[in-house]
Amino acid sequence: LPETTLYAIDQFVMRGGRLMAMVDPWSEAAAAQPNPNGMPPTDTSSNLKKLFDAWGIEFDPSTIVGDLTGAWRVRGGPEDRGQAVNYVAWFSIRDGMNHDDPATVDLSQVNVASAGSIRKADKADIQFVPLLSSSARSGAIPVEQVKFPQPSRILADFKQEGGARTIAARVRGPLKSAFDGPPALEEGKTRAENMPAHRGATEGAANM
Repeated sequence: LPETTLYAIDQFVMRGGRLMAMVDPWSEAAAAQPNPNGMPPTDTSSNLKKLFDAWGIEFDPSTIVGDLTGAWRVRGGPEDRGQAVNYVAWFSIRDGMNHDDPATVDLSQVNVASAGSIRKADKADIQFVPLLSSSARSGAIPVEQVKFPQPSRILADFKQEGGARTIAARVRGPLKSAFDGPPALEEGKTRAENMPAHRGATEGAANM
């Protein structure tokens, strides 16, 4: 997103606005849409690094979460002689749901495909409550492996390590702006006369 849009989101949150942000190391929906040349896209990731860095949230766009628990069975390639294979990049979350939060209280299962993970940054002054988590049998998969996936190869290379990973979380707490002031405008553009003054921090706890 351009700096002006990131600034608008930042200031919306600084003024008490509630935010639901979705970022993705590899969007399979976007990857299914060919570019104008008819070729599949090579990068369908999204990120809010500037805002996340300021707010104490870490997201690695270079890896996705794999999980042996709940992994989907998919048809293998020719090298698998047509046999079904556990595709750990696609899995169902059943036990890793927070039933104490209104957002997930009534859910019994969520299916994820090439999902990323987020975590609270060290020393961040926020409340970070996982809503959806992988199991203890999960691990990281380089995003390059899922762009043209070979399920059996991914399974063979997969290592479960590091414990559960947070797929979605609620974040609350006082936040500081990611900006010192409004970003510079592109040539020929002007700001609205009624644009609010820059706010450097939230007055109360943000809810995201």
